[in-house]
This record gives sequence, structure tokens and C-alpha cells, in this order.
Amino acid sequence: MGWSRKDLAQAALISSSTLHRFEKGEGLPNDGLLIDVRQAFEAASIKSIPENRGELEVEVREP
Repeated sequence: MGWSRKDLAQAALISSSTLHRFEKGEGLPNDGLLIDVRQAFEAASIKSIPENRGELEVEVREP
């Protein structure tokens, strides 16, 4: 896809620092953040996988 963090943040209408904290595993994202990111992906024609019951699946890894 080639998006930077800044690109995704702009598409999702969230701050880049919020997205960065989420990527670093600092706390859990709220439902609003996940919805905003999902909508940004869907606007770019990236859909969630039907096998996942249409849910956005996120894996948070420990450092």
C-alpha cells in the first residue's frame, strides 16, 4: 500500500502521535480509533476478511 504513519493518520482523521502510541503498544486503542482506521482502509478499497466475521483484527506484540 505504501502508506506512511502520517498518511494513515491523515486518512483516518487521527493524530500521528496517537497512531504511533498504538503501534508501540502503549495502551489499548479505543473503539473509535479502530473504527477510524478501518474506515480509512475501506476508503482505500481494503476490506476486512469475511472469515473474520467482518471484524478488524489487531495483534499487539510485546517488545
